[in-house]
Amino acid sequence: MSACVRMYCPILRQSMRSEKTDRVYLEQILDSVRKIRQFVGGMDQGVFMGDQKTQSAVIMQLALIGELAKRVSESTRKAIAVPWREIAGFRDRAIHDYYRIDLQVAWDTIALDLDPLETALREYLAGQP
Repeated sequence: MSACVRMYCPILRQSMRSEKTDRVYLEQILDSVRKIRQFVGGMDQGVFMGDQKTQSAVIMQLALIGELAKRVSESTRKAIAVPWREIAGFRDRAIHDYYRIDLQVAWDTIALDLDPLETALREYLAGQP
């Protein structure tokens, strides 16, 4: 970016910074997805429900995904068809009401939602410079 653009076009400067930051946030979300898969690898629902250490690790990563989702710019969120509000909402429940988290919801998120989330983010990132 030229000095001229940096000096006289704060909107463009902000937009460029936002896109770069969004990529970092999306890649961090994908890293959390990878970690969750690593934590639950080979587990079925029954084993997960009885393993507090894995539950804690997964819930922490789901909360992190929710926090990162809140930081993704509105324009990027509009370009990726995932339930951003629900993702961020899980984070709020995990942080503010940890002891009342429904483990069935956490397991369903792992079993049903991680693949579509990962696919949508990877497809979006593949189309970005």
